[in-house]
Amino acid sequence: MFNKNNNSPLINSKELANIDSSIQILNNNWPDGIIFPQKILCLETFGSQLFLDCFPSLTIEAIRPLMVAAELLGTSIVISDKIIDRNNDAFLATQYGMSVQAMQLESYSLLYSIFPVNSKFWKHFRNYYAEYIEACIIEKKFAYGEFSFSKYTEELALKIGANKSAIAKANIAGLVELAKDDSLFEPLTEAVKQYLIARQIWDDISDWKEDLQSGTPSLLLARVVQEWPIKIFDESTLKNISRKIFYGGHINYVIQLACQCLDQAKELTKDIPKLAWRSIAVEELQKKFQSLSQDIEKICMKNIQSLPK
Repeated sequence: MFNKNNNSPLINSKELANIDSSIQILNNNWPDGIIFPQKILCLETFGSQLFLDCFPSLTIEAIRPLMVAAELLGTSIVISDKIIDRNNDAFLATQYGMSVQAMQLESYSLLYSIFPVNSKFWKHFRNYYAEYIEACIIEKKFAYGEFSFSKYTEELALKIGANKSAIAKANIAGLVELAKDDSLFEPLTEAVKQYLIARQIWDDISDWKEDLQSGTPSLLLARVVQEWPIKIFDESTLKNISRKIFYGGHINYVIQLACQCLDQAKELTKDIPKLAWRSIAVEELQKKFQSLSQDIEKICMKNIQSLPK
């Protein structure tokens, strides 16, 4: 996730304000209680703008409908996650569900206004949506114990990590279609995929306690937990798993894996100078991983040195 208060000159704050205004106008068409949140900013939200350097024939005005649609769709998916994650409040679940439907309808309407029904964009969009849905279903089957945790391999974990945000790749498909130039489709799409894997690993590290409690599997937890979902969740279990994560080399492993993905994303886009996405998304996430790795090393070393001799 990226905060809207990011002061990077690569982010056009005026254009982001225009998008917020457009979304508010669309939200006003719906009954009270239907909410189009505007506080969520992530790759899906302003991804199109970050790749604009790759398509010199396009202007910010030309891609604005795509950006508005992306924000609506991305936000609806974040809200969908709240419903999927066993929200027990019937009112909130209903409000979230109705808001998701409204945002998705507005998003599709915008996309249909700029992409003909027979365009390649829709084929890609459908595939990305299918990848996202499949990832959500498989993840929940593990969470509910329908799949043996022994089947949660590293390969599957990376696939789920990429596909849970697969719709972000629609930004590239949309820009390619609008520019009528697909020469960069493959490298940019693969670069985004590698970034999504790394970002999911970051989320897995940040949320490992919550994932453990909710039964949500991850590559990090799969390396230290044999039985899934956890049947006894107490302080002792938490401390035991924490020790394995930080002192067993497992967190270092997934950090290294994430950094390899980010290096690959940079390699795939190295021939595109001044690519805003590479600076704002890839390199910033890389810095976070490097800082985290250094902090973990210092803390672990300090704790080891403090042990009785």
